[in-house]
Amino acid sequence: MIRKDALTKTLILALAASALVVVPSAQADYADPKTTEFQISVDGNSLGLASSVTTRDGDVLSGAFGGGGYSDDSSESELTKLYPSNQGQEVYLVAQGGVVATDCSGGGVSYSQRARITLTNLPASAKDVWVFYDAKVGSGDLVKTFPHFNDQGIISGGDPIANVRISDSNEIQTLCDGSTQYVSGTAGTLVLGAGGNVRTTSGVVVNDTADTSVTFDAYVPMDGSSDGEVSIFLALGVVVDVGGDGVLDDTSTDVGIEAWVASEPFWPEPDVHPDETHFLLEACGGSENASANPCVESDSGVFASNGTTRADSGYSVQLELIGDADNLEANLELAPTAAIGSSGFAIPAGSIVKIQISWPSSGNLFGAEPFPVGTGEGQINFALVNGDTAILVDPSTTAVSSNTNRWDIASGDRVVTTLVGEARAMSSAISRTTWWPQCSVSLQDGSVTSDKCGADMNDAVTSDFMVFDQVPAYLNLVASPDMAPVAGGLVSTNGQGFSFGNRTFDGDGYEFVVSGPSFNASNQARSTDGFYYVCIPGGWLSGAFSITPAEAADQWRGLRDGAVTSETGFVTGICGTGESGLVASLSQFGYSSPVFLLEPTPPAAAPPPPQAPRAYSGPAPTGISSKVAYAGDLITIIGKRLNLVGSIAIDGVKATISAQSKTALVFEMPASLKAGTKLIVFGSSHGTLTYYSGLIYVEKAVTPEVPIETGASESETVATSSGKVNAGAFNGYVAVYAKGFKGKTLAWKIAGKWFKTTVASDYQVFQRKTAAVGLNVGVDIYIDGVKQLTKTVLTR
Repeated sequence: MIRKDALTKTLILALAASALVVVPSAQADYADPKTTEFQISVDGNSLGLASSVTTRDGDVLSGAFGGGGYSDDSSESELTKLYPSNQGQEVYLVAQGGVVATDCSGGGVSYSQRARITLTNLPASAKDVWVFYDAKVGSGDLVKTFPHFNDQGIISGGDPIANVRISDSNEIQTLCDGSTQYVSGTAGTLVLGAGGNVRTTSGVVVNDTADTSVTFDAYVPMDGSSDGEVSIFLALGVVVDVGGDGVLDDTSTDVGIEAWVASEPFWPEPDVHPDETHFLLEACGGSENASANPCVESDSGVFASNGTTRADSGYSVQLELIGDADNLEANLELAPTAAIGSSGFAIPAGSIVKIQISWPSSGNLFGAEPFPVGTGEGQINFALVNGDTAILVDPSTTAVSSNTNRWDIASGDRVVTTLVGEARAMSSAISRTTWWPQCSVSLQDGSVTSDKCGADMNDAVTSDFMVFDQVPAYLNLVASPDMAPVAGGLVSTNGQGFSFGNRTFDGDGYEFVVSGPSFNASNQARSTDGFYYVCIPGGWLSGAFSITPAEAADQWRGLRDGAVTSETGFVTGICGTGESGLVASLSQFGYSSPVFLLEPTPPAAAPPPPQAPRAYSGPAPTGISSKVAYAGDLITIIGKRLNLVGSIAIDGVKATISAQSKTALVFEMPASLKAGTKLIVFGSSHGTLTYYSGLIYVEKAVTPEVPIETGASESETVATSSGKVNAGAFNGYVAVYAKGFKGKTLAWKIAGKWFKTTVASDYQVFQRKTAAVGLNVGVDIYIDGVKQLTKTVLTR
């Protein structure tokens, strides 16, 4: 399942019309109209059957089953063709099982997706149920219009695009191993038609059954090449011969069905598809070295609701890589390869799904140079990934010991990511111009682009889209410098498409979009079945908002499409890297493409005055360089519109302004003040503004700092003794101050990093942003190559 932005698949399959519109001149042996209560389903998605359906182009399809023709002869043993239908629209079925690799007898490997085909509402009387199939239907512009038991011959003057009918059951199509049938069942032949229209056709059959439902397990081809020679779907013909007499009577309950089962394409080779490459992960052996390929740990799989009783008897984990080392997305999808009870190859809703993957910490991912693994710049570090998943995981209660609710990343020689949670039902839309879900959604500057997600559907089936229901188990991991600040974070939400907004990348709020259809396959509105659980790492909160997770839980709010959602809950929890984080949740919401934003709650608005004043546009200080000052100290104020300040006073004593700009102002502390905490009063044309800075004035000045081992001669020391240098830290910056050194070369080293510039004014401040907060940082300052000061600064 693809959810992320920029994951659009470019292979579009063009399906030719499934049948011609036929108006028979006589229908002696056909029901008019043909109806049935039988249903066909694949992995739990059931559809009714109709003899006439409408295509996405508005064409009405009808016809005779299996290449037959309408006839006046009631002995022709022909059937009306029935189609899977939803609200009168032509639809098809989607495989939901795991991926199986088959070793070919002539060398190489082919890939198939498992699916269970079920016929229901059958009569309790004895009957034969047949399935005919064509696994070589083509792709691209060469999609055949019928299964192989209806030979189409030459189309539009070109080469034949349908196989010759297979009449020998020993030659029934098999996987590339030469023995495994695409559809389970006993191979045999059924005679369609009579007289001059006999068409002996091979298929698989369940004979003489009285069951009211019959199942067939299938392998659906996944070869995603676009050369027109291969297939990503299975064409089916189904015959229910009530009574099992081999004579088909359309006026009875006998039926003939033609359907399609689609798979998602599998691109196992790099560069075959421009956007992605697929890998089928192997089980871990327990002794993988640091550079070995990713593998699946044995704790993975599908379990009962207690998280310990295994429900599956086989599963696969498919990895899809998109991007490169600078921006890599790794999509993991777990699905059963052996049927699970009545769910078939679908995961039962309410199951516990565990996806535990061991990743390399060095070398090249799968030996490919574009994917270097490590902790350096330009390398993929799986210990610092961010995840999103459709599995319900509540980070407020995750624990390494939990069998039902877990999200963590363990680092060592290997990096192991573990996700455990509840599989929930969701709905996915498929464009009727394609064969598999290809939802791609992005959020840029508040604007949502949702492509092939069915976000604007007003029904379960429209001229452009159809909906099927599923219980997905996938995890998407992003390794990108843009997402590094939220490493270990997680978004758990059951939307078909997901993407972060640029406000998340900018540290301006936690913003994301979830896209999907607003209806399920049964045409019920999805007004309340959406959910999300989010874990935001504390490091991101500290760096972006200078707030702890506990503080954010009390002070933040949630919005949907710009409106505050009071149902949003906030608590603390543990993110994947073991770091404390803010957990936000919304237990239910409807769909389309809602944009969610988590941000600090703005201060409550003051009661409106009798007469609204003009908006304040005067000086606005936001920070101060020091909390302790002595007479004569130079103090720096940062903020907005500080160029408008005309005067500064402390305890009524005017202070001298020595430097000033829009964003910074430097003044000298006046003498003869009493010790204590001081208010700074700014005067401007906008009036007076009192700044509660927490500045403490100390009466007795400390001894000026003595230059450490300057190495300067006596004359040089005299020449520079009139100048001063200093260093401090505030609001995420380390600042270096120089006074009296205009025209000289100032060099300084902060935490081992060198900087150098020419002092352009008598007093100048140089600031460097620091990501490290609460650390002691060493600062060395030089003037014209002579050390003036060594100081340890605590970053704030």
